[in-house]
Amino acid sequence: MKDKTYQKAIKKFLGNFGQIDAMSYHCIIGIAKGGIIPATYLSYWLNLPLYTINSVSYVNKQKFPPVVFVPKHIQAFILRKKIILIDDLIDTGDTILQAVKRLRSGGPSEINVVTVFRKKSSPIVGKSIITLKDKWVEFPYEKTY
Repeated sequence: MKDKTYQKAIKKFLGNFGQIDAMSYHCIIGIAKGGIIPATYLSYWLNLPLYTINSVSYVNKQKFPPVVFVPKHIQAFILRKKIILIDDLIDTGDTILQAVKRLRSGGPSEINVVTVFRKKSSPIVGKSIITLKDKWVEFPYEKTY
């Protein structure tokens, strides 16, 4: 994937949120690593606080069951709050499902899942901007220099 494709996707991603009532949400939670960039953009766009959680599921392009880490201060903050959970890509859906499961233990009133990209074979159908054929996605921030 070329950088311009990602840039166009981010612009489209932000454009889809022009109609969102930011006052109805309390925060944005980005899943590290890939979800932090679109979450940061959206945080500025909607003027909402940004928190991050961490997920580990790939090592050298090899997939493992995801492990999601949610800091205790985020668990405490989200009680009875409406949150937007953002990642860059839904592939198998495992990371999103684990993240939602972990965040639900904090008692939010609502979790809205948003991604920039979604693979066509993904069993998870959330608000995604671009649906991709099932291939490995090279993001501009994953380049090795």
